[in-house]
Formats: sequence, C-alpha cells, structure tokens
Amino acid sequence: MTSTYDTLLVRLQSAFDALEPGADPVLRTSERSDFQANGIMSLAKRIGRPPRDVAQEIVGHVDLADVASVEVAGPGFLNLTLHPGFLERQLLALLGDERLGIAMEQTAIVLDRTGNTSAASIPLALAEAADAGRLSEGDLVLISGFGAGMTWASLVLRWGKGHDR
Repeated sequence: MTSTYDTLLVRLQSAFDALEPGADPVLRTSERSDFQANGIMSLAKRIGRPPRDVAQEIVGHVDLADVASVEVAGPGFLNLTLHPGFLERQLLALLGDERLGIAMEQTAIVLDRTGNTSAASIPLALAEAADAGRLSEGDLVLISGFGAGMTWASLVLRWGKGHDR
C-alpha cells in the first residue's frame, strides 16, 4: 500500500516537474490543513515568476481530485486537506495488510455500502456481523472507528452477556 505522504508527493512531483523537472514540492504536515506544499516560493524565484501565479499553475497540473482539496494560501503555499473518502480507502487497505494478522473474512465493513455514517458505522457493522452469525458468545471483537480528518479510536471487547474480566 502506498502511504498518504507518498501518494501526495508523487502527484505533486509530476505537477512541479511540468514547470521545472526535479523541483522539490517540499511536502510537510501542516497546522492549517493536513499537508502543505512549501516548494513554490523557491521554484517561483528560480523561474522568475510571482509565487501565487506558480501556485495556481501547479494546481492546474496536479491530479488530486480523489485524494485532497487544494487551496492556495498566503504568498504561494498549497494547503492540502485530505478527503474523508480517501482516508476510508487508506484504512480499508490497511485492514487487508497481512502484517496485521487479521484476515479480511474476519472483518465487518459497511463503509463500501453506507459510506462513513460517523458513530453509526460501528453498530451497523456489529449488527451485520451478528445477523450473519459471525459473532459467537465469548469472541474477542476489535472495534476501530475514525472521524473526519485524523481522529480515530479503537476498543477490544468480549462479545456476549455478563462476562467477567
């Protein structure tokens, strides 16, 4: 699976290369968005153009429609805000990673049919698994949920009634 950072970097790199082959997007995490591309200022200086014009041209070249929204900020920074759908796909891909040690047959996922229903995704998935007979008394169940942006939580519980610790 390609990391979020690498996905953004590869796509930004092709847009930067359209203006100057090998120009570094200088991709970083950001306090103003999920990521920020800070390489426009130095690129603009090297090619002798106003930074905001260079930023707008890069936005026109970059293909991030399925990954993030892009905003030109300040003198020419690119603020990248990840789409919830992209994050969902990244998380689903992680579930299938063999290093996790959980087979996809052991998972209950409703996002592909319901989208992210926020707090309702977990009870929907649990109800679906229970209705299908995939949960038995005493099973350990790992629950993971996430919200927009970078919020997430996990919980392990024992399925059934009245179990001692």
